[in-house]
Amino acid sequence: MWLLAVVLAFSIYLSLPNPSYNKVAMAIGTAESPNYTISNETELLEFANDDTKWGTATDPVYVLLTDDIPVTSSTWTTIGKGPNEGNYFYGVFDGNGHKITFENAITITNVSYAGLIGFARDATIKNLCVIWENGLKSTYYQADVGGIIGGGYDVKIDSCYSLGDISTDGSFALIGGIAGSLQTLTGGESSVTNCYHIGTMSAQSDGDSYNCAGGVVGGASSNVTIKNCYHIGKVESKGVGSFTEAYSGGILGVAFSDSDTSIAIDCFSVFESGNGLEATSEGVGTRIGGITAGSWGASANSYYNQTYNTTGSTYRGTGIQDPDLPSKVINEEEFKKIEWSSSTSWSFTDTWEIIGNNYPTLKVFNPGYDVTYDATTNGGTFGSASGYESTVVLGEGEAVDLSTTNRYATKSDGWIFVGWNTDSNAQSALSSLQMPAEAVTLYAIFSK
Repeated sequence: MWLLAVVLAFSIYLSLPNPSYNKVAMAIGTAESPNYTISNETELLEFANDDTKWGTATDPVYVLLTDDIPVTSSTWTTIGKGPNEGNYFYGVFDGNGHKITFENAITITNVSYAGLIGFARDATIKNLCVIWENGLKSTYYQADVGGIIGGGYDVKIDSCYSLGDISTDGSFALIGGIAGSLQTLTGGESSVTNCYHIGTMSAQSDGDSYNCAGGVVGGASSNVTIKNCYHIGKVESKGVGSFTEAYSGGILGVAFSDSDTSIAIDCFSVFESGNGLEATSEGVGTRIGGITAGSWGASANSYYNQTYNTTGSTYRGTGIQDPDLPSKVINEEEFKKIEWSSSTSWSFTDTWEIIGNNYPTLKVFNPGYDVTYDATTNGGTFGSASGYESTVVLGEGEAVDLSTTNRYATKSDGWIFVGWNTDSNAQSALSSLQMPAEAVTLYAIFSK
């Protein structure tokens, strides 16, 4: 029953005409010359409330964030409403390594698609972080809800992450940590690459319906790829009623195609103790999987760490269980030993980094700051082992090298180099230092 409803709904959406806008035609911009820049809450709200700025199929737009944006408003109007309303976001939404933080609980009651972006078409979303400090919730019937985007046709999402709990209490819900649902039109494709979500996913209803929750994507049509993504936290779906079905997947909630062209590659999900994967249904049954749930959709070289709980008849989806996964994915050396599809799948050169004993993070959000080793202020001369320069760039949270053999200083008249300190007048050296979110100067300290 649910599948028929979904197919009919998708068919209606796909038959809707393209929206038209009364706006001046413009060529899509670039990061160097965007059509719109957004630097504060006022500009963000103005953009969200003006659909003439969202682009069209023939005039897509390039939107660039130029600063981190705290949002104090307790209401939110999504950018792009969806097929029912006939308007979308077209173009590129470039977070530029910045974060949008919703400080208050956000509840969406009046549109089908909820997220920072409601619905996009022929779009790219990249380098963006969205934080829902007190959660994102939809009470709308047949809602698609995502930490970044509610839904879209032919949408590519790259190097994004979302933090916070996402939930619904309406019927026929699709929720995902990054995207509620992703679809493709004829000849098109959608993808989520190098993304993650941390938080609880909860799709619940009190009537006869299906509910689908995925750690990264709630629901996907054919030709949707999820690669190099992860989710940390609980994923649960619940249905009350004799015809309900519940779907919970660590990465993908449900695939709407039996061709296995909706696939999760090189992904992982970690369900922390007492905060796992659950699907509960009083009706038809449950579909659950550490990576994908349901009988359709596929996964390759994707892992989860623990078993899950269900009630009702159950179809178990895909994924490779590894109880030791939590300790492996917080250590770069161990992470690289995991059997991914290729040795270059997760790039720790250009895209990812692991700082301390934490989950991987995206480098674009941690551009790095200069560390300068200053020997001259206190009368010395800088020296170093081969390959160690007097200035190095480190990301916030990284350990600063304080070795006295990698980088050192010399001073005449019997002075002995004892180490490095951020205080030029200090009498002793620092034993450790975590990189702050600013440049650091280390001064050579001498004693006699």
